[in-house]
Amino acid sequence: MMTSATVVPDSWPWAREYWKPSSPCRDLEKAAALILAEMERHDRATARQGDKNSS
Repeated sequence: MMTSATVVPDSWPWAREYWKPSSPCRDLEKAAALILAEMERHDRATARQGDKNSS
């Protein structure tokens, strides 16, 4: 929920409604989840590439 006290930084490139600040700990949790998801995506892509090379 955005209050009148919420300030969206000028550097924020997306629409204001996507600015959802939370606690520093929650921000780290979100970052860790995104990193893990990218690592898993990379692992799947590498495994698929390996399957193509073994055919």
